[in-house]
Amino acid sequence: MIFYFSGTGNSLMTARRIAAAIGGECADIAGIVGGATPMPSPAPGEPVGLVCPVYFFVLPDIVERFISMLSPLGSSYTFAVVTYGTMTGMATARMRRLFAGRGIALNAVFSVRMVDVWTPMFNLTDSAACLRRTDAAIPKIDRIINMIRARAKKGNPSLPALFVPLGRKVYDSQRATCHFRLVDDRCIGCGLCARGCPAGAIEMQADRPFWHKERCTLCLRCLHRCPGFAIQYGPNTARHGQFINPYISPRDL
Repeated sequence: MIFYFSGTGNSLMTARRIAAAIGGECADIAGIVGGATPMPSPAPGEPVGLVCPVYFFVLPDIVERFISMLSPLGSSYTFAVVTYGTMTGMATARMRRLFAGRGIALNAVFSVRMVDVWTPMFNLTDSAACLRRTDAAIPKIDRIINMIRARAKKGNPSLPALFVPLGRKVYDSQRATCHFRLVDDRCIGCGLCARGCPAGAIEMQADRPFWHKERCTLCLRCLHRCPGFAIQYGPNTARHGQFINPYISPRDL
C-alpha cells in the first residue's frame, strides 16, 4: 500500500512506479484527510509507504494531518519517499518523529530530486529541461524500488532540528491564500481549481474561483493545472510558467 500526496504529479509518478514494481495500490492522502475516502487497511505483512513532496524544507500540512490519523502497522515494512526540488530540509526527520508518535518505526526514508514547482521563484518555461530533470529521477526511483524489495533500512540527511520552527513559520506565511490572484480575462470558469484543491480552499462564485479559506496546502495545483494560466501567486509566476509532471494526466490530480 502506497499512500501519497501530490500537487503537480511528481509524487504521484513516484508512488505509481513503486506500486507497479512491488505490487499494491496507491491511495490519495487528500481524500482520506478530507473524509471523502475511508482509510485503507493494508494486508498483513504488506509493505506500507508514504510518498509526498517537501515544501519550504518541511512536510505539507496535509501530510502531517494524515500521519496523525495512522494506527500501528504491526510487522509491516514501512518506508517513506520525499520528492524535492532544492533540498529535503527537516522533512524526513520530522516524518520519523511523527510516525514514532503513532507507534510506527519507519524502516527507511528515501528522497528523489525532481522539478521544483515553486514557480514564484523557479522558471519552468524550459519544458525540455523539466523533462530532463524528470527523466533523471527515474533511475533513482528504480534504485529505491530495489532497496524496498530488499527491505533495506536507510536514513536520509536532515537539517538540525533548530531550523524546524523557522521552516514552519515561513511555510505557514506563504500558504496564506491572500497571495493568490486571478487574471480575470484568462479564466474560463471551468472550476478545475476548486475541484482539485486538496485543502478545499477554493469555491466557485459566479463562475470565478474565490479563496474562502485563509490558508491552503500550498501545492500550487490550482496555478499549474489552470488551462488559461489565470491563477497567479506573487509577481513572478506569470513569466515563470506552469508545470504538470509529463507522465501524469492533469485529470489524475
